[in-house]
Amino acid sequence: MGQNSNEPEEGRSPGIEESFERLDEIIARLQDQELSLEETFKVYEEGMKLVKHTQKQIDLTGKKVQMLTQAGTQPWPGDEEGDDV
Repeated sequence: MGQNSNEPEEGRSPGIEESFERLDEIIARLQDQELSLEETFKVYEEGMKLVKHTQKQIDLTGKKVQMLTQAGTQPWPGDEEGDDV
């Protein structure tokens, strides 16, 4: 990675949006009939790794949203019901 403008800087994991952009590029390359069988497998492997990485990011983001949503329904420490601020 690092050759394309949609790839993350070295040492940094791609964000969800970057991952989707790269997956779009991978799909386009796989549809290219000019790739050799070896190149096709290599690109496919990269895509599958990226899919797994992106799914983990989406799951983690969902858990964060769930935690924030649950925290938003809990009273703040020190706040009592009926106390108006």
